[in-house]
Amino acid sequence: MHPALAGWTIKRPMTTDQAYGSNARGGNQKDAYRERSGESHSRDYSHSSDHARASALSPDSIKSYLDSSKNQTRGASSAAYDRNGSAYDGRNGTINFSAAPDIYGSGDRTQDRLIASASGLPADRSRESATAGAPQDSSDPKASMMRSAERSIKDPKQLEAFKRDSDQFEVRAKKDNLDSAEVAKTFANVDRLLNAPSNSAVPAERRAQLAREVIRQAARPTDISQGFNETCNVTTIENVLYSKQPSEASKLVADVATTSGYTAQDGTSVKLDGESLKPDAEASKTTTRDGERSYATQLFNLTAVNLSYQKNEPNIHYEKHAEHGNDSGERLMDYSKHPPQPVRDCHGVVRAPSISDDQMVGVYKSISGHDGKDLYLAHKDNIQPDSKLLTSFGSEKELGDKLQDLKSKGQLPVILAVNNAVEPFYKDSGGGNPKGYSGEHVVVVRDINQGPPAKVAVDNQYKRESDHLGDRMMPLRSLYLATMPTDKAIEHLRHEIKDDHAHGRRDRAKEEELRRLQRFTPPRECRG
Repeated sequence: MHPALAGWTIKRPMTTDQAYGSNARGGNQKDAYRERSGESHSRDYSHSSDHARASALSPDSIKSYLDSSKNQTRGASSAAYDRNGSAYDGRNGTINFSAAPDIYGSGDRTQDRLIASASGLPADRSRESATAGAPQDSSDPKASMMRSAERSIKDPKQLEAFKRDSDQFEVRAKKDNLDSAEVAKTFANVDRLLNAPSNSAVPAERRAQLAREVIRQAARPTDISQGFNETCNVTTIENVLYSKQPSEASKLVADVATTSGYTAQDGTSVKLDGESLKPDAEASKTTTRDGERSYATQLFNLTAVNLSYQKNEPNIHYEKHAEHGNDSGERLMDYSKHPPQPVRDCHGVVRAPSISDDQMVGVYKSISGHDGKDLYLAHKDNIQPDSKLLTSFGSEKELGDKLQDLKSKGQLPVILAVNNAVEPFYKDSGGGNPKGYSGEHVVVVRDINQGPPAKVAVDNQYKRESDHLGDRMMPLRSLYLATMPTDKAIEHLRHEIKDDHAHGRRDRAKEEELRRLQRFTPPRECRG
């Protein structure tokens, strides 16, 4: 059910006229931006207040959490954190920076281990001076980050928001049972952004913006949006990482912003080109609005996509070029050609990254260091034949049981493959073009309530009104229908309507949905 890159031929791409869901779950927001008006970027955004404002947090509760976090880490042995061995000596509490001279550089995982070890040490423990760009006081990453923020974030309102988001991140981390080392390492990575050398890949003012965005997204992962880009695939990965391992997401952004490159936990390295490092039209705004993609997400998206291509099609680079009208500037460039040429298919220039289901799990594994088991769920009729890393289901009950099992194990959120041609995702996407619409998309499932009726919290990557969270949780029955490819959804609806009639019931909404889906036709495939 997904287009894949074979040579340089996309098997089932979508034209820019078609709605979301092209390119192996790489759905975009182009139609949502048009909002049926025919104009790109014409949406009237509304500003929403921050969730759980810091005014609701008591200083005592925050202090108590910080103290308990330090106590949890204090006294930990180096073996618990130092996978390569010599940087931190748990016997005498010293940090030997000479053992890891590139501690704050791209690709060196030692920084994670040191901060995890050092986060609980008393401030008077001895340590050697750090390299350029290091946090000022690794024994208290938050205090160091705050001092750096006060020097770097010039706007008082932005600084105040940064402080609120930092406090909210700690409260959210405690609520979600994140390890205290996760919080400490995230603060340290943000501090590294703020203290990076002047010759870093991203200038100081933009790094301060990235710092604010990383903390905001760590505090509220549900605010992460793909914006005017065909990157739902890697944006869901980013969402899950900020929810479970914000230290890894923040490390990626800090590495790229300081060195333009990133080395994943499996050793795969990528380097972004100069144009891709520049903030695009959305990311260039110092404060993004609901539904727009942040600069931090731009850097994450580009890096994550290129991790996949580096492992599978190393001559293909995913880049961000200048935007023009409905052209988001996304390009797949073939570097086996001299000079490099845009990848083309029968529809023209390919603008969206194509990442298969298994490759999505592979990207997550590369960044997180985890096996990705049960990360990604999909209907058995909506996966590629050679997919091995997905968790499949074949009925509404199987989906509900699996989500409930993951919830009981503390493994939510997870990624779920859905069809934007089926409601409510059709409406959420702004309404698609029924000619040649496949609707492939991915969302993040954050919670399930057994009911009855069972309801599911679904986080979309568009704008807040497209989310199904809180009191807008969607029925499990509706979510299950939307996990099927269009032809299977039509067949399922026919059976439901037939059964309704047999029992003397009539559901006009189901009948209208069936008629609407029957108007959809398969997209034209590029062959050969």
